[in-house]
Amino acid sequence: MVITNAGNVCYGLMRLQLGHDLTGFRYGGQPRGLASEAEILACFPELASLA
Repeated sequence: MVITNAGNVCYGLMRLQLGHDLTGFRYGGQPRGLASEAEILACFPELASLA
């Protein structure tokens, strides 16, 4: 399974136990989406204990 940039951002936030309610953000004035927690947990099941 391939992790996108949006997935990497969500993965980092989940490891820090932050941003569970975020759906996107702005970077460089452009809207950016985030991968859902379900998508990240499918790739990294060990994070389920943090979610």
